[in-house]
Amino acid sequence: MILSSTDKPRLLFITQAVDERGPVLGFVVGWLRAFSRAFSVRALCLRKGAHNLDLVGVPVDSLGKERGGNRFLYALRFIRYIVRNRREYDAVFVHMNPEYVILGAIFWRLTGKRVALWYNHTKGGFRLRLAIMLSDKVFHTSPYSASARSEKAVRMPAGIDTALFTPNATVRSARTILFLGRIAPVKGVHILVEAARLLHSQGEDFRLVVVGDARLEDKAYYERLKNTLRPVIEAGKAELHSAVSNHDAVRFFQSADVFVNLTPAGNYDKTVLEAAASGALPLVSSKAFIDCFPPACFFREDDSADLAEKLKTFFAIPRRNRDVVAAEARSYVVETHDIAILVKSIAQSLS
Repeated sequence: MILSSTDKPRLLFITQAVDERGPVLGFVVGWLRAFSRAFSVRALCLRKGAHNLDLVGVPVDSLGKERGGNRFLYALRFIRYIVRNRREYDAVFVHMNPEYVILGAIFWRLTGKRVALWYNHTKGGFRLRLAIMLSDKVFHTSPYSASARSEKAVRMPAGIDTALFTPNATVRSARTILFLGRIAPVKGVHILVEAARLLHSQGEDFRLVVVGDARLEDKAYYERLKNTLRPVIEAGKAELHSAVSNHDAVRFFQSADVFVNLTPAGNYDKTVLEAAASGALPLVSSKAFIDCFPPACFFREDDSADLAEKLKTFFAIPRRNRDVVAAEARSYVVETHDIAILVKSIAQSLS
């Protein structure tokens, strides 16, 4: 790879959004800040929001979704950008959007740019298969990712900012159960709500905190959850909050005793690792985490009764023992998934 005058590899980082206030992709700002320590990096996104990346010398350009437009216009802007700025980068990192690889592959191949695609969903399709064929490397974190089967696949750390996501024992609240994420059937929130209803009916003392929003197509689902949860809310044992930014999620993770994730088997939701890094006990159903946490941290998928029983088991753990398990979970994240380890791994893979 050609080096710039700063002796850093020059990288074009392409992503859907650069906005530190975003509840889903807010972490990308932190990633870009970390990438800038190893790369001379510039970012191209579909939508640009709040960020302070100019302080670390990372230029951020947008295809203009925040100003309005359509897919044809975005594609034209994309092609124009990668051509006009061709002398400013030597490798390309595409985050979760195979279509950008497809759009730019011919030009990048002709100009000798190395192309890496980051893709971590369990479902793929024709666009993903084509993008993998056109990429030099394909990065993933979950062994069950649709991209993991490729001979080009390289499993990577999840890239957790463990300096941001750190425990604070002074704010941790015993028997507090946290869900943080999008409110949708695929996220399994109804299983947690039913488990909370069971715990309430059994007279258990707890507090359920649900943080997230529903898309328009899932609004009815969210309303049904609220109705089911109403007796628990009225008893002062549950509360609902709107989605928060990645940075603001820290305070919820730090105050939680247990973080519950209900995504289907194979999914590798990075909020689980962020919560564990923040000192919350992870309780998950996805087998993708089988090499991350001990068996006690798992419940049967789609089984609210089993989830309720596992929560009661967690509540009964002596505080000292609970803190040992939490410390071991954080150590795993720090030693395996820290953002600095991810950046180093990507730099080595693209060299």
